[in-house]
Amino acid sequence: MVELPWLWEYTDHPYFLYNGGPVAFPPGESRIAAYGDVLADWKDSFDAFRDHGLCWIPALDPQSIGKPGRALLLEELLEHIRGHDDVWFATGTRVAEHWRRTAGQGTEPGPEPEGHPQRVRAAWHSSSPPTGP
Repeated sequence: MVELPWLWEYTDHPYFLYNGGPVAFPPGESRIAAYGDVLADWKDSFDAFRDHGLCWIPALDPQSIGKPGRALLLEELLEHIRGHDDVWFATGTRVAEHWRRTAGQGTEPGPEPEGHPQRVRAAWHSSSPPTGP
């Protein structure tokens, strides 16, 4: 089994769902994050993950991101990501398959990759991701 590393702060729920709990908000303040702030946070997060050669996984739900203004936010985020020629867009399955090959684990169960995670990261960078859909 390969677990893909996602983080709660890169989901859209914490930013865009109403908080029904008894949370004190200053008068006139929204319970939903400003789109520009979310976009800036996601761009910065993506850039940091990319700088370190890591896999950035946003988890988006149509109930949250599927509003017209939020769809525009997503389009701008994707434009930012596509602006880098060393980024690979892939499904979770394709990432897991590539990881198994890169880490020396075939499709059959076998030993865990040896060595420090930096060596595994270096192997990831030295291999070419698959092409095509």
